[in-house]
Amino acid sequence: MKSFMLMKISFLLSAVFILSACGLRNRTPEPVVPIAITISADDPDLTTVNFDIYAFRVIDRLEEFSAINLDLTDELDTARVLLNIDIENFNMFPPDQRISRRVFRRNVQVGTDANGRPVYQTVTASADIVSSRIRTSALFRTNLRIKGSPGKNFQRTFNSNLNLDNVYVTNIQGDSRAVDPGLYSLTAPAFEPQVQDILLALSNREMLDRLNREIRSYYDK
Repeated sequence: MKSFMLMKISFLLSAVFILSACGLRNRTPEPVVPIAITISADDPDLTTVNFDIYAFRVIDRLEEFSAINLDLTDELDTARVLLNIDIENFNMFPPDQRISRRVFRRNVQVGTDANGRPVYQTVTASADIVSSRIRTSALFRTNLRIKGSPGKNFQRTFNSNLNLDNVYVTNIQGDSRAVDPGLYSLTAPAFEPQVQDILLALSNREMLDRLNREIRSYYDK
C-alpha cells in the first residue's frame, strides 16, 4: 500500500512538471526594445539627483502592463524608442506648519469590582497637533519618438503639483492613555523626503502614466 502511494505521488509530481514545462515552452518571450532616455535639468535644486537611477525607475513605470521589455541604452542610433525629458521650474517650498492644542478624554478600564465587572476611569491629556504640508511642483517637457514603419511621435508638456502632508502629536501633558491611539502612534515628524523621490512622485502624477499608454498603444497591438 505504501509503495502504491509513493508511485501515485511520483506520477502526480511528474505530470505537474511536464505541464509546467510545456507552459514555459509555449509562452512567447517578451521582445526587448532598446530605449534611450535624455534628461535635461538645469535647476540647481536638482544637482543631488542621480538621473541614472531616475531613468531606470522611469523605465520600470513605462514597462508596467506592457508586452515588451525596455532596455536602456546610450546608443541613439540603435535605440528603437527615444525619450527626451526636460525638467523646468522645480519647486520644493519650505514646510507650512500649523499647531493646534487639543484636549483628549477617554474612559479606560482600571480594574474590576467585587462582582467581576469592569471599573472605568476617565483620563485626560492635552497635546499639540502639528500639521505640516510641503508643496512641490515641476514642469516636464516630453518628446517621445518610436522608430518604425509607421513610427510614432508624441510631445506634451506636463505641469505637475504634489502636496506632501504629515500630521504628528507632540508635547503631551497628562495621561497619555487619553490620546487617540491612531494619533499617539504619530509622535514624531516623518523624515523629510529626498529630492529624487519627490521628482519621481511628480513624474508619476500624470506624465509617466501617459507615456506608458502611448508606448503600450504602439506595441500591444
